[in-house]
Amino acid sequence: MTARIKNITESIFNSYPVIFFSESKLFAAILFIVSFFDYYAGLGGLIGLLTANITAYYLGFDRYKIRKGYYGFNSLILGIGIAMEFDQSYTILWAVVFASMLVLFFTVAFEASLGKNYLPFLSVPFLFGFWALQLFIRNILQVPLSIREINYFSELGFVNSDYLKYIFSWVSSVQNNDVIRLYFESLSAIFFQKSVITGLLISLGLLISSRISFTLSIIGYASAYLVLNYLGLSIAGYDYSFVGFNSILFAIAVGGYFIIPSRSSYTWVILLTPIMVIVSLALGYIFKSMNLMIYSLPFNFVVLLFLYVLKLRIFKSKGLSETVIQQGSPERNLYSFLNNNYRFKNNQYFSLKLPFYGQWNVSQGHNGKLTHKDKWKYAWDFVIKDNEGKTYKDYGNILEDYYCYNKAVLAPADGIVHDITDGIPDNRITQVNLEQNWGNIIIIKHSDIFYTQLSHLKQGSFRVKKGEFVKAGQIIASCGSSGRSPEPHLHFQVQSTSGTGTQTLEYPIGHYVLNNNGYSLLKSFERPLENDFISNVEMNSLLNKTFELKPGDVLRFETEDRKKKKREIEWVVVTDIYNYSYLWCKKSNSFAYFRKNGSIFYFYHFKGSKRSLLYYFFLALYKVPLGCTNNLQTNDSIAADLFMNKIVLFFQDFIAPFKIFNRSDFNLQFNDGFVNHDEIKFESSVTNSIFGLNIKKYNFETTINPAGINKFCVNTGNKTIKALCIEQQQ
Repeated sequence: MTARIKNITESIFNSYPVIFFSESKLFAAILFIVSFFDYYAGLGGLIGLLTANITAYYLGFDRYKIRKGYYGFNSLILGIGIAMEFDQSYTILWAVVFASMLVLFFTVAFEASLGKNYLPFLSVPFLFGFWALQLFIRNILQVPLSIREINYFSELGFVNSDYLKYIFSWVSSVQNNDVIRLYFESLSAIFFQKSVITGLLISLGLLISSRISFTLSIIGYASAYLVLNYLGLSIAGYDYSFVGFNSILFAIAVGGYFIIPSRSSYTWVILLTPIMVIVSLALGYIFKSMNLMIYSLPFNFVVLLFLYVLKLRIFKSKGLSETVIQQGSPERNLYSFLNNNYRFKNNQYFSLKLPFYGQWNVSQGHNGKLTHKDKWKYAWDFVIKDNEGKTYKDYGNILEDYYCYNKAVLAPADGIVHDITDGIPDNRITQVNLEQNWGNIIIIKHSDIFYTQLSHLKQGSFRVKKGEFVKAGQIIASCGSSGRSPEPHLHFQVQSTSGTGTQTLEYPIGHYVLNNNGYSLLKSFERPLENDFISNVEMNSLLNKTFELKPGDVLRFETEDRKKKKREIEWVVVTDIYNYSYLWCKKSNSFAYFRKNGSIFYFYHFKGSKRSLLYYFFLALYKVPLGCTNNLQTNDSIAADLFMNKIVLFFQDFIAPFKIFNRSDFNLQFNDGFVNHDEIKFESSVTNSIFGLNIKKYNFETTINPAGINKFCVNTGNKTIKALCIEQQQ
């Protein structure tokens, strides 16, 4: 029962900011208070959303959507609107109850119908419910219209307070400025009021919850104001009063919520505003003949039309990207989008492994000086070099002197052996076979348009047959020196057709280790360069077991801070119905979403308290290669809103669609001498910088043993935490 009441309570307050595409609790409180500036209207709205949410709950609809307010906000608007329009009576409130049920049914119906095209239902259910109830009350119940007016100014004028007198004076001055006054009144009209103070409070709520939404509200209003002014009309006019708030809601929806905020989204807000005005005026005249108001109809019409048109595009505009997963605010949508684009921009590629064991050298890369030209330019030649940079021992006169000769060649990915050419003998050193240029080859089919070719293989070394299925990393042949090969080496290329030596594709290697200048660096979906020393990520059984997190696994830590204060914290591994896996901390109600992708474990999203231990764990193990060597490093980028000073972030938000002036970088390094079968220790850090100047850094140290995660330490500069894992149930 307690949980049920908690869910209903949460659903009430979440229903208010959803109207402005927000999840801010503070904004919810402001809107709740604003709705009760007319207590009867506030009560009508509360009764409406309670009716909708409780009905949705008992009918068995999605509890998550109920808690988020998605099923309640339309009934909330209906309740406020009806209570503001008609005289106070119990009959009106009872009518709101039943109309709210109707609005809920409209909500579910429109969610299903519009959802087929991945479109939102917005406030369409409110419109149908409001018009139906409005006509019923006018023509059947014949309740008179309300003549109530919220008069803040007379009340404030009689309050004996210098602060309130100052507010009264400011509001009075705003009253004389049409542009500012009409902006605030347009905002207040969303709650069926016409008040500068209401608009001011709503604008402050917008500013607190989202700087992008606040900016877009001004852009949307200003654009509509200018269009009407050009036409010789005014938002203040009765027939045009709906243009203001429709343009504001439209700007927020298109400029920053359903589309990732960007230069393009802002530009389209301005370009589409004249259409918004035309639609508003046209619909206004049509509905006036039926004695009905258009309310938010223009906003719904233009937003749904534009979003639908975007979904019919053949080519996606780079600067006009639809929001795939809603994060709750334009800022979070933007920062998540930018960070994921940076981190996973190449994840659409098929993940290829390097076709060999150990460390090899790229003797010729893309656009090489020798043979990698024209349509064969996207290929690699691999050899093995010693510490002196030589590819052979002794005198290098015979094939067996060369380090790579007869070494195992591996399948770069799962696939079917499409073709094999064998029987071509290896050349003597410095000699080449130009007639049989490619030498002994194997072509593997990974899909209908994706093949890999490995060439210059050793005669008679094939361990697979044509038509056989091979697994990534499986030994398929040995390195040789057949064909156009003056010394043993391995040629590797990616192609879209099945023929021998057809045109190459520019394609990255999935995950590999770059070993240059005494350090090792993890690379993901990049293209090795000429003279790079590279190797595959060799899986470490200890790391692989530790990060094999399955639903139901439990991690329990005992923490100790600088004051020697100890406490226990428990996390549970959960996989939801969408197959997203995350660590959940019940105590802080925090979530850290993760994936284990072959040889990499990484976190990609965090929700909850940034003071929780799970947040520090999320930062400490943001990206961990599951194969390790001494001094192996990996770098990554963290979304701006996850690790930035709040004050800096506040100002960054305003210009984020145009310019990101700060960044947060993750670094992890396996400690030299602390990588063995019984224990692995690595250090990691997250650094925040503004215009290249470091302003904030967290350091972490993590130890892993056969039991799993042993401990990890946090040092933020102001805080030190030692967390000992006392249980890891797997």
